Amino acid sequence: MNYGMGIENPIDHVRFYSKRDHNTASMIPQDQVSTLIPEHFQEWLIQVYCKGNDEESLKTPRKRFEKWRSELRCEPSGAGS
Repeated sequence: MNYGMGIENPIDHVRFYSKRDHNTASMIPQDQVSTLIPEHFQEWLIQVYCKGNDEESLKTPRKRFEKWRSELRCEPSGAGS
């Protein structure tokens, strides 16, 4: 999920008008736009489904998922990590 520009902040590509000069649009620093702007602009939600729930059935999918995650250098987060 992202804001349409991958990891980029879409506000960085918006020009703003000032109250003093209604005819000129310019870029402003991110810290002057809003304190509510998130630090990250893209996130992934990965879900892995397995038919069995015993340790032996989960061994291979868990190993493959960990290999995939380490290759992407993704850090775990959330309840299922």
